[in-house]
Amino acid sequence: MTVLNPSTPYSKKQSLTQSKLFSLTITFGIGILLWFTPSPEGLSKDCWHLFSVFCAIITGLILKPLPVAPLCMIGVLTAILTHLISFEEAFEPLAGESIWLIVFASFMARGLIKTGLATRVSYFVIRLFGKTTLGLSYSLLCGDLLIAPFTPSIVARGGGVIYPIILGILKNSKDDGSSYNADEMGRFLILSVFQGSLTTSAMFMTAMAANPICQQIALSIGIPITWGTWALAGIVPGLLSLSIVPLIVYLLSPPKIKNSPEAPLLAKKKLKDLGPVTKKEYTMLFSFVLVLFLWLFGHNWGIESVVAPMCGLAILFLMNILSWKDCLDENSAWNTLFWLGVLIGLGLRLKDLGLFTWLS
Repeated sequence: MTVLNPSTPYSKKQSLTQSKLFSLTITFGIGILLWFTPSPEGLSKDCWHLFSVFCAIITGLILKPLPVAPLCMIGVLTAILTHLISFEEAFEPLAGESIWLIVFASFMARGLIKTGLATRVSYFVIRLFGKTTLGLSYSLLCGDLLIAPFTPSIVARGGGVIYPIILGILKNSKDDGSSYNADEMGRFLILSVFQGSLTTSAMFMTAMAANPICQQIALSIGIPITWGTWALAGIVPGLLSLSIVPLIVYLLSPPKIKNSPEAPLLAKKKLKDLGPVTKKEYTMLFSFVLVLFLWLFGHNWGIESVVAPMCGLAILFLMNILSWKDCLDENSAWNTLFWLGVLIGLGLRLKDLGLFTWLS
């Protein structure tokens, strides 16, 4: 959400306001246009109207005239007031395990970042493989891959862990007097990591907030997908993509600096600054491994996917690594709980009204 500074020139404020107004007009316009368009043959009027509301919400998610949660609330309110869905139907998915799986994974991600384990792992990988710029990009993607199962947000992984590391490496290069070359290297690394993060987000059910929508819709038509089966299906195409993406970016946007000897040195210094692995980091690592193990094999003992991160969180709470305030401060998790639940509720109602059958 854009925050306007009081010193921002009036013309710029006006431009931003006009942009938001334009996006809002397009969002509502799409919904209204579809609403008053005759429903296709074989599709009920209620289903078509609810679909128009859903399309308006998706348009709003792209254009962002409002934050996601308020946008979804206005959309579901429209559907409730027009009797297309009941309040209970709209918000019933908030109790679903798929959504809480994302919430609990977000809490685990906070533990990874709070203890410094995620940063330590990333620097450790860079120290081993970051001697060349291409190797550095693979190192950063490897760090992203390792924390992706517990971080259902590109922003959290990229902005909270990977991006500060890239900035540190670039700062070291600029201190050596090669600012232009450092900028070229930075562009390459940012492009590689961003494209790679899209892949890691698809590899695990808990690596992106939208993934449970696919899992929930599949379940509603009789196709159960567990965390383990999702990961098993995504691991081969995901690793192939991660191995190719940096090479493609390297060809399309070649960095001036081919070698990055300062990166392993910086990583070594940062690891030294972090000191020995702490008891909290060992506990966090144990919880991490335990949850992964339960995600992969817990079904043999009747342990559902959503229960696995609860086991890990219980350890973190008991060992005073995470507090409940830490979880309450995880705004993105609670925000996701609301908007993701609303979208799943609308999607399931569309299924009940026959949209998916009509499409097939």
